[in-house]
Amino acid sequence: RGLLAFANSHRLHTLSIANCRRLTDEAVVNISHLISLEALSLDGCRCLTDRSLAAISDLFGLRKLDLSQCDLITDQGLEQLEHLEMLEELRLGWCRQITDEGIKNMTSHPERYRTLRVLRLARCPITDEGVSYLGQLEALEELDLNGCASISSSSLGDAIGKMKRLTVLDVSHIPRIL
Repeated sequence: RGLLAFANSHRLHTLSIANCRRLTDEAVVNISHLISLEALSLDGCRCLTDRSLAAISDLFGLRKLDLSQCDLITDQGLEQLEHLEMLEELRLGWCRQITDEGIKNMTSHPERYRTLRVLRLARCPITDEGVSYLGQLEALEELDLNGCASISSSSLGDAIGKMKRLTVLDVSHIPRIL
């Protein structure tokens, strides 16, 4: 209910409500009409589910979205983000239910390959299959795969070979990277 205070904030372009561990989907629904939002951080809001992603799916101007540590977000929830064509930065670190299927769906959205510049997937349980989909993201400049332990150096090499703009890569704590 506290986020109802933003009901008339039609010019708000950046909102961080990170680490509000008891924040619920209802709160995100209450801000889902703020179409002026360009950056939204829900990092560490561990009670949020795919319902929150459905609620923000109409924030077409969103350029940065941080869902790190939102443990209940799933692959199906990522599908809700398909209309966010302007998304430049997506943070999904520590979202332990995001798998190869979610990466496949996220990378196959129209225009995503041209707009997404920063992707953080630290500690997500993706495998070589998920990494292969990342190769489609031609505009990617920064990629964080820290702790994605099921990734091999050969699949990573194939994917990053296609990412001509990549300048930052974090592959720490991945035992199969040589």
